[in-house]
Amino acid sequence: MYVYSSYLAELLEEKKKLGPFVQVLPIYSRLLNQGLVVVTFSLFGSSFLYEICC
Repeated sequence: MYVYSSYLAELLEEKKKLGPFVQVLPIYSRLLNQGLVVVTFSLFGSSFLYEICC
């Protein structure tokens, strides 16, 4: 669980850094978002994702 938590923190930090470059690097942004979904699902399960997405 700790590994996923620290990885999630790293992904969120990368997302902050990417902010100004989203228009220039759309594929990287999409991959980063997919990584965030995977890690969030691993930590909190599908019920958490359902609350965010729907």
